[in-house]
Amino acid sequence: MTAERWERLKDLFEAALEREEAERAAFLERACAGDPQLHAEAAELLRNHEQRSGKFWRDALRYCDFWGRAEWEKSMRRRIAVSALVLR
Repeated sequence: MTAERWERLKDLFEAALEREEAERAAFLERACAGDPQLHAEAAELLRNHEQRSGKFWRDALRYCDFWGRAEWEKSMRRRIAVSALVLR
């Protein structure tokens, strides 16, 4: 791939990301008219980006949920321990 081709692909990718997800396919169709290979490359970049972004956020939420729950449990153990001391 030439440097010019890469710049074109990168520009298309960034422009597509600025649009709503539902509008991206139509945007690429118009922007890549007459160059099916460019369209395929740009669409693949978007698919990979969306898959990785989705995985990132799912993993981040799982992580937050895990640590949030762990902190809650630790806090509850402290409260129970303090309550036991107070009730003696």
